[in-house]
Amino acid sequence: MTEGVPGDSAWVGAQVEAALYERFRAGEEPREYERTGGGSSREYKAKFRQLSFNLKDGNNTDLRRAVLLGEVEPQELLQLSSEELVRHARGRWVACACASA
Repeated sequence: MTEGVPGDSAWVGAQVEAALYERFRAGEEPREYERTGGGSSREYKAKFRQLSFNLKDGNNTDLRRAVLLGEVEPQELLQLSSEELVRHARGRWVACACASA
């Protein structure tokens, strides 16, 4: 992760947003950008909602802590499926991280 303050939620949020932008907007055709009115793609919005829901979930504190402390990089977070994100809420963060390594 780029230099920052571990645990600074605003900084970490900006890093996740930048990674999300890079992943879903990097290769976007100008025509698609115009079609969406300069807005975000459907995939971008869906992933944003998925991450937002899972990171705000009161039962998913392990995931939130891991992201805030830099144990999960923004690019890695974007690669997690909805099932993997839910596993964290059930206390299986370590098993999930080991399986993806």
